[in-house]
Amino acid sequence: MPTKKISSYQKLANKYRHPSFANHLAAIVETDFKTRTACARKLGMSPQSLNDYLTGRRIPSPELAGKMAKKLGYSPMSFIELSLSDAVRKASYNCLVKLESAS
Repeated sequence: MPTKKISSYQKLANKYRHPSFANHLAAIVETDFKTRTACARKLGMSPQSLNDYLTGRRIPSPELAGKMAKKLGYSPMSFIELSLSDAVRKASYNCLVKLESAS
């Protein structure tokens, strides 16, 4: 019976307790970049700003989350969902935000 191959991104995503923008971004940085500085450069931000997003000190707006996704080559919808879910969780509501395409 063949086993399903799990991507290195999925392995990293599985190690985090709950989905969050910070965990999602950390998994991408670990799998797609040699250094955090390289990722920050690709995003057009300082390494300190990237670190704030990676540690969860800052939550990007939906607009910024979508731009970051596009620059990294990922789905804007997933980045926006996670940023909104983090904002809701920060407001002490235990729920996730799910988006669906309007078209």
